[in-house]
Amino acid sequence: MIHGVPVRARELVERSVRREAGHEAGRGSARAWASSVTRRATTFGDPSPAAARTRGTVAGLVLVPAVLVVLLVTLPFVQPDAGTWATLGVIAAAAVLVCTLVTSSLVPARAGVRHLLAVPFWLFAAVGFLARSAPQAGVAYVPLFVLGFAYIGVFTPRRTAWAALPAAWLAYLPTLPSFGSAAAVRVLLVTLAWMTLAELLAGLMAKQVQAQGLLRELSHADALTGLPNRRALDERLTRLGVGDALAIVDFDDFKLLNDTCGHAAGDTQLAEFGLFLRVHLRAGDFAARYGGEEFVLVWPDTQPAEAEAALGRLRSRWTLLSDQTFSAGLVGADHRWSDTLLRADAQLYRAKDAGKNRTARADPVAS
Repeated sequence: MIHGVPVRARELVERSVRREAGHEAGRGSARAWASSVTRRATTFGDPSPAAARTRGTVAGLVLVPAVLVVLLVTLPFVQPDAGTWATLGVIAAAAVLVCTLVTSSLVPARAGVRHLLAVPFWLFAAVGFLARSAPQAGVAYVPLFVLGFAYIGVFTPRRTAWAALPAAWLAYLPTLPSFGSAAAVRVLLVTLAWMTLAELLAGLMAKQVQAQGLLRELSHADALTGLPNRRALDERLTRLGVGDALAIVDFDDFKLLNDTCGHAAGDTQLAEFGLFLRVHLRAGDFAARYGGEEFVLVWPDTQPAEAEAALGRLRSRWTLLSDQTFSAGLVGADHRWSDTLLRADAQLYRAKDAGKNRTARADPVAS
């Protein structure tokens, strides 16, 4: 710390003011919702189910119109009649319903992969209806089955393709020139190809999601203490709300420990304190390494007085394990988390000036 200048807090504020202002301005608007959807869809490193559904939705909303355009452009080459064009009109109307259904998967109350299956089902049905109207058209568009199962493999969990298989069979049968032993073998082989493709893609996607989750976890963890790091702290602070309590904790005379006992001793203290916090904080509480020997603690839905008592209990237990003391600046959260952090840093200076090994507290600023 530099006396009188809250350096780390100031850095966070400067980096986040514009981002936080954007969140405030766009809150509740359709524009902000669309922006968040696009951001989740393009964040391929996000392994969450919500992000996966969003990517599947966006892909479906692109795929369905693209296939419809391909049908409109290529259908004249397969000698369609009036009935075939009428069938295409029905397929186009169904495409609108499919896009609406797929979009509903973004609504939290309706979230699920079932809505995404509307895309391959539409592809299968399109081929099946065209085959009934014009057999030569059905044969020409059989590759759309492969596209449908590829979509299932990439955007839905493993074994989902089995649920789509009956619909694929019903749509594929009209494309066969005749029914017999040769047709049975053909159905068996294409089924094997469809399922192999879907399951291989689903397995690869599952491994990718697992790897992304591990990388995300590693990128958000502090190697020394095992606590969330500065990046994770930045994300958590954006969810800080009025009614939460926040404290900045700083080891007292830590430089003296490093100078007299060596940096290895200082690292040991930091690692032990990180483990101590993980063990003694409540499940919903949050602790992260802020930088150096500083930590940030967050107690959701907790008044500053209650958080101060919790800090007192932590200090009492810690003194049984180590001679290293710590000071803390504790505040109630404001509407802007950047202001909350600045106030906590100021309270930390108060605790240091008052003799260290104590907590200085400030209640939330009245709005």
